[in-house]
Amino acid sequence: MPYVVDFEKNKELNLLKLKNELETFSYKPSPLKKFIIQDPKTRVIRKSHFRDRIVHHAIVNILEPIYEKIFIFDSYANRISKGTIAALKRFDNFKRKASGGGALLKNAKNNNLVKGYILKADIKHFFDSVNHEVLLDILKRKIKDKRVIWLVSIVLKNFPNKEKGMPLGNMTSQFFANVYLNELDYFIKHKLRMKAYLRYVDDFVILYESKEVLNVCKDKISKYLKYLKLELHKDKTKIFSLSKGTNLLGFRIFYYYRLLRKRNINQFNKRLEKLKEEYKDGLIDYEQIIASLQGWFAYAIWANTYKLRKSMLREVNEFTSSSS
Repeated sequence: MPYVVDFEKNKELNLLKLKNELETFSYKPSPLKKFIIQDPKTRVIRKSHFRDRIVHHAIVNILEPIYEKIFIFDSYANRISKGTIAALKRFDNFKRKASGGGALLKNAKNNNLVKGYILKADIKHFFDSVNHEVLLDILKRKIKDKRVIWLVSIVLKNFPNKEKGMPLGNMTSQFFANVYLNELDYFIKHKLRMKAYLRYVDDFVILYESKEVLNVCKDKISKYLKYLKLELHKDKTKIFSLSKGTNLLGFRIFYYYRLLRKRNINQFNKRLEKLKEEYKDGLIDYEQIIASLQGWFAYAIWANTYKLRKSMLREVNEFTSSSS
């Protein structure tokens, strides 16, 4: 990319300049570049300058080894050896426990109509709501080096709102999200004693055999979040039976099978149509289409999608054969 090339041209000089700014406390990040994406919902992304991203990496490299030791096991976003698939596997383990090993509801018509309940929650406008003062106070409990705290403060203030909010897209934002919500993790795991709990960024679930217990948890979590200056998203926080299936990380999960959510399939179909156009115009070859298809298959394979994947591959082969 051009900005990387420009930095690399005088890499040693640029790094020395950055080092001097950090050592003399004169470092000031460049303004964020704002743009909009739709995936499928509209998101505002604020991109940092390349030299500032070097600083972000340095911050995370310093803090991550410290916090990784105290993060709970069931926090799955932006962590080594975690991620979507690990979260799905853990959810499968939790649903078995919450349903008593797949015990069926009375008069169940199929094996997926199991007992047990889930509290599925979302924190309202999380990244825009992260309070800088609260985050710094959390960091100060573990980080005694004032230079690090100063630098984190500088990075946090590089945002339209100087008191709260973090830009989507920054490496530091993803890491600080886990630091901030580690407080919530501890509250749910150790105060509420909910074992079947997992979180992926600001989405989290708790599974339990009793709906009444989950209602109590929901109320206590709502009150606790005020301490973090956050609130639950009322429309996206619900308690329902596991028998109805659960939307989680792009999948619709039942006890014995998973489906891909329709919007994910529609998104890839749009991508596939674009690939076809590029192939027709000679911009890409067959191998590039297949590589993109296989990349999506690596995700889709975690749902019951054998027929869907076979159909897509047949469609690509027929299209490329007729266009040759």
